[in-house]
Amino acid sequence: MHTKILIQNANSHINDCLHSLLKEKIHLEKFDVARIAAAYATVSGVLSLLDIFEEHGLKKSYWLIGLDDAISHPGVFDRLNNVENAEVRVASFEQANARFHPKFLSFQCDTNPTAQWSLIGSANLTRNALMKNAEATSIIELEIEDDKTEIFDAWSTLWGMGHSPLDEELVAYKLRYKKSKLYREKILKINAKSRKKDKQKEILLNDDAEIDPSVANTCWI
Repeated sequence: MHTKILIQNANSHINDCLHSLLKEKIHLEKFDVARIAAAYATVSGVLSLLDIFEEHGLKKSYWLIGLDDAISHPGVFDRLNNVENAEVRVASFEQANARFHPKFLSFQCDTNPTAQWSLIGSANLTRNALMKNAEATSIIELEIEDDKTEIFDAWSTLWGMGHSPLDEELVAYKLRYKKSKLYREKILKINAKSRKKDKQKEILLNDDAEIDPSVANTCWI
């Protein structure tokens, strides 16, 4: 198993960010199977990853998203439910006074399972994590058959930590998210330093966007 380390910081060129690395490798190898585990996910983070597969398609995908601290956007599940051949699970360890906190991405070719590439590090499934934040990521290339088994066993362990969410569970989570967001906004106002904000940012180009307009069914005017 060969491992490289990618360090991303706020000053990294766009071509050196994690998202660019993912895009280059996924296109090169024509990966069409994805296994994703993330403690926190935003709609723009999910879309940033899905967009990479637009060119050659995503045949199968498995998504394990954390619900702890009500940080993951509820809109993430609306979007993933519209992804063909996607299986979605959620995980939470709040009741055990712990947190579901892994960040694990693994890709392979459906027709060639030996072609596999994995990343483990600090980056959550958010646009900022993939393009802007200071992150450290281990990039794992398989060298022998045992490497494939080790990666799959690790994924199986993570996957077993989650469960398929019931509709009522997601409804309850959405309400909890809204309440938690209010508290977070109050804290941000208390701690915020004066800074100018770009009022012309396009929707979905930052992690403030909480829904994907393509799956929205209500328009408020």
